[in-house]
Amino acid sequence: MLDILQNKYPYPPLISYQPEDLKRSAERRVRNISRLLGVHAEMCHRYLDIGCSEGTVCDTLRLRGKFVAGIDIRFGFNNVNVHNHSFAQMDAARLGFADGRFDCVFSFASFEHFCDPKAVMDEAVRVVRKGGFIYLHFGPLYLSSYGLHAYRSITVPYCQCLFEKETLTNFCRRKNLQPPDYGSLNQWTLQDFRRLWSSYASKLRCIRYYEYLNTDHIDLIKRYPSCFKSKTDFFDNLVVPEIEIFFQKT
Repeated sequence: MLDILQNKYPYPPLISYQPEDLKRSAERRVRNISRLLGVHAEMCHRYLDIGCSEGTVCDTLRLRGKFVAGIDIRFGFNNVNVHNHSFAQMDAARLGFADGRFDCVFSFASFEHFCDPKAVMDEAVRVVRKGGFIYLHFGPLYLSSYGLHAYRSITVPYCQCLFEKETLTNFCRRKNLQPPDYGSLNQWTLQDFRRLWSSYASKLRCIRYYEYLNTDHIDLIKRYPSCFKSKTDFFDNLVVPEIEIFFQKT
């Protein structure tokens, strides 16, 4: 059945890591942060990028005259410049910065990977100053259609719900494909993140919150309902792949 479904579904659009594409993506992200900050943008000078990856968002902000620290658990990924003093290899759950150090803390495409999102969020709240801002945009979440992050090898939507880990791993080995990296995903659901946000109601004011809906592959849920019922009884967990949230520290 996995072979049959793999032949049915084409490869989804893949993220390009070419320098020009990364630069354009970084410029879009910086414009979005600036738009959300609005009149506060001029007063925000010190930024922290949690999970900075190749560091192009940091570089884009620096070109606008901002100080930016970028941290990532991995270095060497996509040629991160480890010799730049404002980059550091660091665990996001144990940040080596003083309380209230930054005006704005942000993170892209990382919160679905952190082992302990609450610990990372606690640190983000700690290092941002009172009145400062936290912006997060991440996904796909684990139970959404491509939440396994294995779409370069397995094209089947919801493969993590339809098949056992061993089946998927053996399929990739048989096809000489990169097997899924389950260890890089925290497997948090939409419900888990909703509970996380609500726990900060006394510390953070939510300015913007958006859940991206995607029902493109709902036919698979209808066709194999027992596979999904065994994973969750909350339908939104399956059809919300991304979260965008913007806080101000009170």
